[in-house]
Amino acid sequence: MLMVPFCREFPELAAKDRFRVVLRKANSPNPSVYEIVDLYCPENRCNCHKVSAVAFDCLGKACATIAWGWKSPGYYRNKWELDEKTAKKLSQGFLDPYGRQSADSTEIFAAFTHAVKSVPRVKKFFQKCYATLKILPLTNRQSYNHGFIEIE
Repeated sequence: MLMVPFCREFPELAAKDRFRVVLRKANSPNPSVYEIVDLYCPENRCNCHKVSAVAFDCLGKACATIAWGWKSPGYYRNKWELDEKTAKKLSQGFLDPYGRQSADSTEIFAAFTHAVKSVPRVKKFFQKCYATLKILPLTNRQSYNHGFIEIE
């Protein structure tokens, strides 16, 4: 399935609305900051309710690719006919085996999944971006704004 970056479809909004993960490592005085680029299915008829989140370091290197769906495993089993294990994995999120990963992928993934499960604004951030791609006509795209989120 083709996934498009939110920032490509809504550059003005993406410039204002960003999501990043900050990792503070015990052996380093400086935190590692990863900008998250969120990718979604652009098909209006598709109801996948998921995001591919790619974490980029300050040099622009992709360090983690995460797939996450915010619906229940039952939704993915019934709607997409996924087996129980795959549906559960998508609902919980996973490091995409087809995406780029790095030595920090596991830590980035842990911070990401903690955020989407425990910080309601984070889950809503991705849901709103998904909804914007699905329902807003081109002429209304500049009117959408939900702010900056930083997770440490």
